[in-house]
Amino acid sequence: MPLFAATQSHRICARRTRLRHGRPASPGPVASSRTIPGGRFQALLFHNAIIPVTTTGIFGPPDAILGGNQTGVGNAVAFITSMKPFDAPDDCNGQCSAAFSWRRENMHVISVGLEAGVEGVCSQYGIIVIPAVERADRVGLPYPHPLLRSILILGASAAATPYVGIINSDIIVAPRFSANLGEILSANPDAFITGRRLDLQRNTLAIDDDAYLATLAEPSLLQEGGGTDFFVFPLHFLTKVLAIMPEFIFGLPAWDNWMQGAALEFSPRPIMATGFLATYHMPHDYKRINYFQTDCAWAKLHKHPGVRYNRKLYFRGRIRGSVSDPRWHVITGGTPPRD
Repeated sequence: MPLFAATQSHRICARRTRLRHGRPASPGPVASSRTIPGGRFQALLFHNAIIPVTTTGIFGPPDAILGGNQTGVGNAVAFITSMKPFDAPDDCNGQCSAAFSWRRENMHVISVGLEAGVEGVCSQYGIIVIPAVERADRVGLPYPHPLLRSILILGASAAATPYVGIINSDIIVAPRFSANLGEILSANPDAFITGRRLDLQRNTLAIDDDAYLATLAEPSLLQEGGGTDFFVFPLHFLTKVLAIMPEFIFGLPAWDNWMQGAALEFSPRPIMATGFLATYHMPHDYKRINYFQTDCAWAKLHKHPGVRYNRKLYFRGRIRGSVSDPRWHVITGGTPPRD
């Protein structure tokens, strides 16, 4: 039975991605036990132990492990994400639409952690999946959210690219995102790049060209607050970042503000590319947090224990970030930001 029977669009999403309840019993259509050619990331400090990281249990297009046969920036940047389960209509629409946009832009993407429906969606859109990931229970919180350090270590170990990126799983990229990113990196090889997103007004399924372009043409507003949803930086910066990164929970506030601070700390060229690297986000509720029973509004999110945990780590450390920091090199163009 499809996971999404509420509306026709959800049935389409379920049928096209062949989603199944629960976790898959097998590692997927492609698996390898070869050691990943990840240089210093073949063995990293992970859960207080040095462990070798291999491709055992990783599945997806074999070429993608080495950067793939994609064109443009797809060969230069490995984007790391962690997809949420596809058992809610809003999450299905946002993540499927994002995955479609990533494939359209020839992005090399690695998703860390295996939730319900992830295997089918990633298989359809050419995304590598690494099933294992450390979660919030490791830091004493009873939530399924993965830990950011674990995502970055495992994702970087599955890529042989000079740049890595981290992107939230429901962030839709605009046309020319890869080409514009390539222009920035060609001119600024040591750049640490981020940008603010545009918030759409509707949650809908955009998994073909017509729906995708129509969705991005709808009214949108520059996200309120100081968050950003993607980062791109040279692989050699990752060692410095991981050396001082707290154990943030991915998918909850504050980790992105810390990454903004890391960009300002480590890069001679921290770049804020809002608009030039246009990204979009569909509205959704916060039932996924597993804390709210009735009121799932963003305004109540500060009460969540995981959010309090992340913010405590952030304010306790010296690395702080802000989208309005004057040290950012601002690149404009592309889709104009709208306040």
